[in-house]
Amino acid sequence: MPKPQDSLVSDHNQLPQLLEKLADTCMPLWEGGKRTIPVVTLDENLEKTLAFVRRCGSLRVGLEQIQTVLEQEEAGLTRLAQLSVKKIQSLDVGVSISRLLIISNDGSERFNRHCETLLNLYSHRLLGIKFNVPAGVLGQIFFGREKMVKSLLVNQKDAVLRVLSSIP
Repeated sequence: MPKPQDSLVSDHNQLPQLLEKLADTCMPLWEGGKRTIPVVTLDENLEKTLAFVRRCGSLRVGLEQIQTVLEQEEAGLTRLAQLSVKKIQSLDVGVSISRLLIISNDGSERFNRHCETLLNLYSHRLLGIKFNVPAGVLGQIFFGREKMVKSLLVNQKDAVLRVLSSIP
């Protein structure tokens, strides 16, 4: 029997409602930042969802790897857009949120500025959220040992929706 969130995850039209639910929790990414992102509580259900997403291969760790993934995907979208107009007339490229950047709450100002740059650069498909936990807690959750994990990328649309629907 499907879980209640499974029907939500399969319906990509639910994204606006999920984002509306998070709107009241938005705060600037850093003290001088212009972009606001939701700050969410990392609970057991959300941890289980992220563990599932990781097992499915849809979770990337570390800002450098995240930037590389986003750049490669953007290059592919650019190549696709350069195809003849006749071949892609009905194709709407890159207009919906399909990636989720997750940030710990203890990044330096420089780190948070870099995250803001990525969020601005890829705003047509990237949403950012900040967990209310430090990098050490994320490292413990995902690696079971002392490892600092300041950023994660969920890089598949269904996985993004699954994570967003798990937020308390």
